[in-house]
Amino acid sequence: TFRGTFRWWCLTPDRKPCFGKHSNGWIEDPETCATDINQRLTVGGRTFSAPIFYGGSYCKWARGVLMVKTANFTSGEYLWSVEIEATDGRTAKKDIRITMTELRVPQ
Repeated sequence: TFRGTFRWWCLTPDRKPCFGKHSNGWIEDPETCATDINQRLTVGGRTFSAPIFYGGSYCKWARGVLMVKTANFTSGEYLWSVEIEATDGRTAKKDIRITMTELRVPQ
C-alpha cells in the first residue's frame, strides 16, 4: 500500500478555483466522506457506497480517491491535477482535462 500523501487541484473552464480560496485551485485537506451504504454508485466498472456531501462539494472517499459533486459545474473544460508524495520525498504529478457537457454521453 502506498504510504505517501495525495494533493488535488481543480480549475474551472475560466481557470478559477473549483472550490475554496486558493487561486491555483488547490483543494486543501478534504474531509473523509460519509457514505450511504444503501445507495450505490458505479463508475468505471467499480461499485462504491455513495458519498454524502454535507454542505460541501467534495470529500476523500479513500486514500487517493476524491469524490466530487458536479451538479453545479458548468459546461466546459476543467483542469484537474493530482500529486503524490512518497515518504522519501519523491513526487509525481498528473494533469487531466475533463470536459463537462449537457449532452448525454454513451457509456
